[in-house]
Formats: sequence, C-alpha cells, structure tokens
Amino acid sequence: MSTDQTDQGAARSLALFDGPSRPMTGPEPLTDPVYAYVESLAPASQEAVWKRLRTVARLFDIADPATFPWHHLRAAQVARIRQRLMQPYGPAHKRAALATVNLTLAVFRGIAREARNANALSDEEYRRICEVKADKGERLPRGRAVPTGELTALVRACARDRGPAGVRDAAMLAALYTEVSWLLIVSVRQMILFVARIQ
Repeated sequence: MSTDQTDQGAARSLALFDGPSRPMTGPEPLTDPVYAYVESLAPASQEAVWKRLRTVARLFDIADPATFPWHHLRAAQVARIRQRLMQPYGPAHKRAALATVNLTLAVFRGIAREARNANALSDEEYRRICEVKADKGERLPRGRAVPTGELTALVRACARDRGPAGVRDAAMLAALYTEVSWLLIVSVRQMILFVARIQ
C-alpha cells in the first residue's frame, strides 16, 4: 500500500469522529497495532475489547469494527468517543456506565501503545491519548448534620404510624443516629406492643 493510500485511509478514519456520524466507505485493512494489542490479552479480555470496539462502531455508524483502523485515532477523536459514551444512547437511552467508559479508554490507550511501539504513533500523541480524562462519574452531594429537634420530629412521625413501616423507619433511625437511640427504643417498644395488641 502506498503512502498516499495510507494517508487517505487515516484521513477518512479521523473524519468520522470530527464530522456528523456517517458510514465509512472503503475502510483501510486493519494493521498490526490493533491485533498486537488484542493478542496480548487473555481470551476473555480479548472479547471485552472487541465488545467495546463494536459499541463505538455502532455509535459512529462504522460498518465493520474488525476492519476499521482504530490505531489512526488521535487524542481529539478518543476524547470525542468518551464524550459520546457519556451521553444517552441505545434502546434504553442511557449513558454508558462509568466502568464501561473507562474500559473503552483503556482499550484505546492499549492500541495507541502498540501503535507507538510499531512507530505508527509519536510519543507525544501517545501521551495525549493517555491524558484523555477518565470518567469519574457524578459524586453525591455531602450530607448534613441533622439537629436533635429534627430527629425527634422524625421519631414522633414514626410513632404516629402504627403500621410495620413506622416500626421499620424508627429502627432505621435508631441504627443511624445513636444520640436519639433512647427515644427511638422507647417509641419502637411502644409500637411493637401496640401492633401485638391489635393482631
């Protein structure tokens, strides 16, 4: 294959991730870096890699992930893949799980490492691909201290609920907030006695 053909194949590959999603015509045959990476893994991991590549291929209308030259991707395209995975997609219209996004990034880092080893990728571009940030997910907001008066009001609400839910909720509060356990223990005992009487 001539240098011009290789450059044209690389340009087509990169254009897929820069423009609107569209099928690729005439993919360049897959070359060694992708297979070198896949073959360095255990069989179960190999299947996981192909699964990730198939998912990305579907998102970007790539007809055959096995023949797409993934090793031509650069940091900007890998970052775009990451961003796309973090948006809702597929029949369930959900974003990819945090672990799925990070596994996909690890796959592209592995392919990039093999491409660098084969002198098909510069050290600088490899470093940039490795610097594409992992998905850290959304952290839940910090909790707050609940004043004793508020806890007491919660306990009284549990005491007013004479059903099993009231007993359950009071027991949960007792387990979570030891400073009002004495009040909760009394309330739970009273509710248990009440429930026993009406059964």
